[in-house]
Amino acid sequence: MQNFIQIISESTESNIENFNRVEELTRKELENLGSTRLVLTLQKMQWERSVFAIGMFSLFEAVVQKELKIEKGSAFKELKQTLKSHHKIELLESFEDFYYAVNVLKHGKGMSYAKLLEK
Repeated sequence: MQNFIQIISESTESNIENFNRVEELTRKELENLGSTRLVLTLQKMQWERSVFAIGMFSLFEAVVQKELKIEKGSAFKELKQTLKSHHKIELLESFEDFYYAVNVLKHGKGMSYAKLLEK
């Protein structure tokens, strides 16, 4: 799990830097040109951020499944139960926030969206 955390941290940092760089350059260019291409680039960057977040969360789920040796059922359900049984309530709540946010990225408004609004 430690290797995954190190790799995911470095990958996330470099991807966010790249996303931010492209968006900043695009916004600066957009100030001078009212180009549809530039607007589409900004929209594309939003999609790329979503795809990246969803993909990383899916990889995390696979790592959790392997670490907890889960052959059937939900890795995240097991993780949540483990956190709860170890009284890691703050970490459990943070995890649930990320879980709901990724579900909103994947599915749009629904139960996860409503849960986030409640908070």
